Amino acid sequence: MRELKVVGLDVDGKRLICEAPDSGDNFAIRVDNRLRAAVRGDKATSNQTEIEVEVSSGLRPKEIQSRIRAGASVEQVAALAGEDIDRIRRFASPVLLERSQGRLDKIVGSLAPQWLQNRHEHKQHVTGLPDEAAGRALKA
Repeated sequence: MRELKVVGLDVDGKRLICEAPDSGDNFAIRVDNRLRAAVRGDKATSNQTEIEVEVSSGLRPKEIQSRIRAGASVEQVAALAGEDIDRIRRFASPVLLERSQGRLDKIVGSLAPQWLQNRHEHKQHVTGLPDEAAGRALKA
C-alpha cells in the first residue's frame, strides 16, 4: 500500500488533494461522510465493510432547545423531527434543568415570607419581648 501526503483541498473544497512522495503523482479523494468518520477515528468492526456514520438531517441542538423552552416535550420534539428520543433528550437536558431550577426558585421564593413570619413569631413567643429585644436575646 502506498502512502500519500495531503497537499490541500481543491478549489471547491469537496476533494482532498494528495501526492505520492516517491513519484509526485497527485490524487483527489472526495470528502464524504466516510472520510470524515475515519478522520474522527470512528472504527469499523471486523465484519463491517463501511464505517457507520450518524448523519442527522433533523434539528440542530439550538433548535431542539428552543422548542423545549417554548413548552414542547422531548417526545413531541422527537416525533416532529423524526429523531431518536435519546438524541433529543441529550440536548433537552440543560433546558429541562433550567426549568426545574426556575420552579425551585419560585417555591423557595414563595416560602421565604412565611418562613420569616414564623421566625418572627417564634422570637416573640420564646422571649416575650419586642422584635429588637428578641433579636438580641436570641443572639446572646
